[in-house]
Amino acid sequence: MGNHPELPTQIAKLLQRQRGKCAHCKLYFKSEDLLEVHHLDKKHQNHKWENLTLMHQHCHDQVHSGMHDKHPVVEEPCEVTSFKHGFADQRSG
Repeated sequence: MGNHPELPTQIAKLLQRQRGKCAHCKLYFKSEDLLEVHHLDKKHQNHKWENLTLMHQHCHDQVHSGMHDKHPVVEEPCEVTSFKHGFADQRSG
C-alpha cells in the first residue's frame, strides 16, 4: 500500500495498521469502497488512536444497526471517506 496524496492522514494510518482490511468483515478495502472510522468504545468524543478502527460504510451500518449486538447503539459516523476520491464528508442522517 503506497501513499495516497488525497487520503486523510488518520485514514491512511488506520489502513496501514489494519493492513488494508475492514475491522468488521476482514475483507480488503477496494478503491471504490466508502470507509468510515468506528469508535470501539462507542464514545464519539474519544479520538484516542487505540479507540479507532476503519470499516466499510455498510459494515459500520451493520454494527450500529444492532445486527451483531444485543444493545443497538445510535452513532452517527464522524466521517465518510471515499478511498477512490480521497474526500471526507459529513454524513447526513
